[in-house]
Amino acid sequence: MKSLNIAGSTNAWTGRLDLNDNDLIVDYTGGSPLATMTNQIKTARGTGSWNGNGITSSLADATHYALGIAEASDVIGAGGGTFSGQAVDGTAVLVKYTYYGDADLNGLINFDDYSRTDNGFNTGGSTWPRGDFDYNGAVNFDDYSLIDAAFNTQGGTLRIALAYLDGEHRDRDNMNTPELRVVMEHFDQFGVPYARSFLNAVPEPTSALALAGVQVLACMRRRRRSRSTGAHQSRL
Repeated sequence: MKSLNIAGSTNAWTGRLDLNDNDLIVDYTGGSPLATMTNQIKTARGTGSWNGNGITSSLADATHYALGIAEASDVIGAGGGTFSGQAVDGTAVLVKYTYYGDADLNGLINFDDYSRTDNGFNTGGSTWPRGDFDYNGAVNFDDYSLIDAAFNTQGGTLRIALAYLDGEHRDRDNMNTPELRVVMEHFDQFGVPYARSFLNAVPEPTSALALAGVQVLACMRRRRRSRSTGAHQSRL
């Protein structure tokens, strides 16, 4: 489409567009609507419920799937290319229903996404293509927990990552895949806040058994701590 009009104004949208699992292309002329559309997604997402007005998805959630947004020139190139099966030029805003962490909107989590996220973290980025996946205006450990959870879900290593961050199996020799190494590195970098954020970001449906296990282990740790004053600060 050439333009998108949603009723209301910044932070007070009264209209709503539900993309469900679809993507959106706004091929604009003149000024870019990126800032307005980003605000519409941010308002719709809220704290992760996606029940606000603006641009939303009834299938998005707080930790697994989201709507990512970027200028086509930023993720495809100034000369344009293909997005969601459609030819686009460099002057288009792209919205994709995808994993949290998919910084370049290609539907996968890989080291290109990490490169963009690291750049955003080191330079104060505040956009989706620079790693701000929860739309809070900054790139921090919460964003790394989201991309790491998605990366480990794709790699089939999520349970090992959970066991490591939960503290039950803190064996660094077992963290021997690219997916697990980023978890170990980010835990070393950010510590307990990152681990807690990651454990809260375990995606469905994988999370059902994993979170149940985490809750049991948390109870076991609390019982152990009540019996001992030994070192345990590295655990949650």
